Amino acid sequence: SSDAPGQEPQISAAQYRNATLLDQGWTDEDRLKYYFNTQGSAAISYDIFLNLEEADGSGLFRADKNLARFGLTPHAADPKHNPDGLPIGLTRTVVPEGRWKGEWLGFGCAACHNGRLQYQGRQISISGGTAGWFDIYGVLTELNKALAATAGNAEKFNGLVGKMGVDRDVLRAR
Repeated sequence: SSDAPGQEPQISAAQYRNATLLDQGWTDEDRLKYYFNTQGSAAISYDIFLNLEEADGSGLFRADKNLARFGLTPHAADPKHNPDGLPIGLTRTVVPEGRWKGEWLGFGCAACHNGRLQYQGRQISISGGTAGWFDIYGVLTELNKALAATAGNAEKFNGLVGKMGVDRDVLRAR
């Protein structure tokens, strides 16, 4: 591999789809549940996350290339478990009642515990393995920067309003 020692190689969703999955006794359904079932965490409103731009650009924060730099593994959309094509370990969490009622983006176990190796140009996925390169603090720091940049820049904020199709004042209050 041409990646620096100790540095996670960045891969695309297409490369991951072609990864070798170890025979660990998991069905495809088991694996997808593990990748995308919520563990109850709620970090940011789901609709905002899907449409938020990077702090220093116009690309979506959720783009595979952006999130892969923090060690998250891109994954193709799946109509049942991952309709929005989130990377492995990011989950849609529904809070059914109370102050935080709604849909949220959260982190599942697979964000930290879906390992993979690159050997002779092949990706080998290890479900339940250790992914020591996932930088949750980096994701949260950059997410905070993206939110602050959007809240503080009329053009970015208006772009988010347009993408989401929501009332400007309601979004500002959120």
